[in-house]
Amino acid sequence: MSLKRLKIGEFSRICHVTVRTLRHYEEIGLLLPDYIDEWTNYRYYSLVQFQKMQAINRLKELGFSLEEIRDLFDDDTHIPSIELLKEKIDSCDREIKSLQHRKKSLKTLIGFLKKKKNQGLDDAIISLKDELKKFYSNYLEPKLFEYELLK
Repeated sequence: MSLKRLKIGEFSRICHVTVRTLRHYEEIGLLLPDYIDEWTNYRYYSLVQFQKMQAINRLKELGFSLEEIRDLFDDDTHIPSIELLKEKIDSCDREIKSLQHRKKSLKTLIGFLKKKKNQGLDDAIISLKDELKKFYSNYLEPKLFEYELLK
């Protein structure tokens, strides 16, 4: 019994990825076509590869890089270690803190802009720099902050 093969466009549609994505995955050795026609150079994928594509998409959703995913498939484990999962959790925690900090900064900026609405633009920029210095002084070294702010 022969397996049904799908052209790259058909396979990309059922996997909800672009043809360009599949070509990229082929380039980096993550997901190779099941068969390449030597006359037309068409790439064909089997339905069995659909499961691998689903696993790739799920691992990407969990924050794994394509390199990490390829390594998992190269090791034939296809399952991340507990240590690697804990690293991903730590990464999520750092990202959450960063997003919370960004949210707080945006709220501070909104409050500042509401307060300074009637002020001239030049005065507002100077005042904003002063406010940002106060706000970020807890997060950055003063010299680093001055350099970044004045760029």
